[in-house]
Amino acid sequence: MKNIFALLIILINIPIFCQQISIVTFDELYIAIICNGDVFCRIASDVESPLASIPYVRGLKDNLFSVGYTVGSNVTTGGIIDLTIINDAEADVEISKVVDYAETWLGINFKLKEKRVHEFRSQATGQLFRYAYYTFMAEDFNPDMVLDKFLALIPNEGLMSLVNRKIAYGGKFILNIYTTTNTCRLQFSKNFSNYYNFKIGETYVLDVFKLFNYTGPLKVHKMSDHSTQVSIELLQYSSPYIGQVRESNLQAQIINIELPFEYRVSTGRYANLPLPPFYMISNLIPTPPTGMPKCSLTAGDTIDYMRVTFKIVEYGYTSFQIDLPFLIGLIIIALATLTITLLFRAKNIKKKV
Repeated sequence: MKNIFALLIILINIPIFCQQISIVTFDELYIAIICNGDVFCRIASDVESPLASIPYVRGLKDNLFSVGYTVGSNVTTGGIIDLTIINDAEADVEISKVVDYAETWLGINFKLKEKRVHEFRSQATGQLFRYAYYTFMAEDFNPDMVLDKFLALIPNEGLMSLVNRKIAYGGKFILNIYTTTNTCRLQFSKNFSNYYNFKIGETYVLDVFKLFNYTGPLKVHKMSDHSTQVSIELLQYSSPYIGQVRESNLQAQIINIELPFEYRVSTGRYANLPLPPFYMISNLIPTPPTGMPKCSLTAGDTIDYMRVTFKIVEYGYTSFQIDLPFLIGLIIIALATLTITLLFRAKNIKKKV
């Protein structure tokens, strides 16, 4: 088993896929059908800050801190402070602003779980970098109350509206707060374990609305300017929760794609690993004249369904069947050719003698 982060993924449709990494989206939906039958989903969307004022935290790396809730389990908050800008004591004071924000919003108390200092020296410049990683955990809280706080952030339109209270259980919310703006990024992720029981030769359907128990239709958010992205991968051979590649001889064969918007299909492989190729279905479409991709979904669009039908086949196996009459015909032709060749050679030998 090899760590997925050490892998190089080669995609046939390289221009479309590479741009997925850098494109700025308002909201996005990513679904990966894993070879073991799991379905992993992640939805992210820009939302307004739950509090009117976002604190400025001096030394905060990337001007970003987060509040996370594994539904039914832990609530955490924290951030990273650059210790080349301020010292340790000042960092403790500044990070307290992050805790105050989370406590005020959720109405619960947090306690320091871990403060870890990491330092390294740049090989290129010789500069020393030092960072303090802070993690705080809620001490005592009402799980339903915290869930209500996160659900209240979900708009009534856009991809995030797929998430409801029932679906939230077993999932995880992360609210990323940017101190330089009043915009936050809400993310929800969930792994639907054993959603499929794959068998070679069987056909399966991914119905996104059914997966989320959503009746529809789904309206694209009014703030989306061709910045609503949908991506579906099948089969994927690594789980985002595990982070390692699974060995498998199962491969997906796309039968039908039902999406009420323009999309493209790319094919990818894991380099230097004997794994089947996988497919990426995405609504990132290259636009002329530069070829830069743009999401085909924009404000005002409506999504009534999202379905992908696929068949599970065995990788490397090809069913090659020959009818008996055809096989006999091939043998007769081969024997006739061989006989003619031998007679021709015998005739030439007689002439030489």
